[in-house]
Amino acid sequence: MTTSIKLVAAVIPPWTTSAPVKRLIATGRAQRGVSLVEALVALLVMSFGMVALVGILSSLRRAEDLARQRGEAQRIAQSEIARLRSFSVIDRPAAAAAGVVAFSDMGVGTTVTREETPPDSNVKYTVTQTSAWSATTPNLAEVRVSVTWNDRVGDAQVLALDTLIAAVDPVFGGGLAVPQPVGVTRQPANRSPDIPVGAKDLGDKTSAYKPSPGGGTAWVFDNQTGLITKSCSVSTGIATSAITSGDLTSCASVSNGLFVSGTIRFSMTAPPNARVPEATAAPAHAAVTLISTGHPAAPVCFDDSGTVPYAITYACLILGNTDTPSIWSGSIELTGIDTTTLPTPPYRVCRYTFDYNRNGTPDNEEHPATYANVAKSLPRQNFLVIAGAQSCPVDSSTFDPAARNFVNYTTKEQQPTRTP
Repeated sequence: MTTSIKLVAAVIPPWTTSAPVKRLIATGRAQRGVSLVEALVALLVMSFGMVALVGILSSLRRAEDLARQRGEAQRIAQSEIARLRSFSVIDRPAAAAAGVVAFSDMGVGTTVTREETPPDSNVKYTVTQTSAWSATTPNLAEVRVSVTWNDRVGDAQVLALDTLIAAVDPVFGGGLAVPQPVGVTRQPANRSPDIPVGAKDLGDKTSAYKPSPGGGTAWVFDNQTGLITKSCSVSTGIATSAITSGDLTSCASVSNGLFVSGTIRFSMTAPPNARVPEATAAPAHAAVTLISTGHPAAPVCFDDSGTVPYAITYACLILGNTDTPSIWSGSIELTGIDTTTLPTPPYRVCRYTFDYNRNGTPDNEEHPATYANVAKSLPRQNFLVIAGAQSCPVDSSTFDPAARNFVNYTTKEQQPTRTP
């Protein structure tokens, strides 16, 4: 019996003939997994990423912490400003009830510092309040509240808020509830308050006034501006209250006529009485000395000296200069009385003056020793004449509109020595 053996060639699938497979077959092995070096490099890259992520998280935490601290600081500063604005009186009364807040408590011109730590806060804040009177606006305080602290890493941080607070009594806020009349806001007697109360309204938007009751001169005021526009001749026997337009003759036009008036009273007691001067008036007259230039004529003053026993009323017409706006600067002093004899003159002249708007210096309306750049009429520029051996009296009472105390009787020396 014959046995035959057949050799059958292995059939290789067609896809095994591709180039990559041929190379694999040629090498006899295939790559599997990654090497240790590659793993270490990947771990190193991931480590750098984790470190950067930790830094970012730390920065975010500090930024969130700082934002919360700034929010607290702003709340503290706003609360402090609200407290300063919550005053109910200007000057603190002697027997003020608990909880009363006064504008004077702010201490304009001083620096006040305190510390505050809010509940659940990890920071102690230092609150500093500084204030000063405005250099341009009377009766206005410029206030800054600064809050400082150290953040989580010890860096100094600061937040500051600025505001303006007016020294205006809150009682006047009640006027906001009163409806305004239709048209222009009305002035006393429908004219400028700078016009003398006793001036006669002529019915043509002007008023007439005799600066000397027994004289033959009358001044005509513009009711709106309070300036003198004419100087006229009138009968010496006519009173201001009886003047009509037909009584004004020989009128000369006046340009930039500024009016200054006041009273001169006398007190010879020791100490002198500034509230109720008791002495008989001596012959005295007001005189204006100009230090400004460019005026078309010298000032003219009238008074009723010798016609009343206890007070002299004076009135002066000062023509403004050629500046824009037209102004005058100078001083008002009294003549006719001896204030110069040494060592002790018979009389000493004091002027009533008080810093009503609390700006640190008497303004033109508040009767300074020397007027500067006056561009409006000035009524109520009053004097007190005392014995030469006495000192000008000072009123110790507090100017307090809330207590209906609207006047302070403080005086300062004008002659022979001036004090600001």
